[in-house]
Amino acid sequence: LVALDEAFAGIDRSGQQQLLEVLDDKFDLDFVLTSEKLWCFEPQVHRLGVYQLRRFEGAPVAAVHWRWWGDQRRKEMVGLHAITEDSESHAA
Repeated sequence: LVALDEAFAGIDRSGQQQLLEVLDDKFDLDFVLTSEKLWCFEPQVHRLGVYQLRRFEGAPVAAVHWRWWGDQRRKEMVGLHAITEDSESHAA
């Protein structure tokens, strides 16, 4: 497992794609990236999970989970049901 914090800061998109290909395809590494802006939904990456932390009105911070399958991305709200219930109980 490789953990990289703001690994691609200052690198253009072409360079990012090349580095992702090396990490995922050439070395077949599992890696964790932290970034304010980087999503990594690129064809060079075969599988990917992204957690985006978001704050919703009247609710605690929630994670939005994105899954990337190399050619398709899906979005799942992690804990959305609990957030909705919590928001409704505070409104009553």
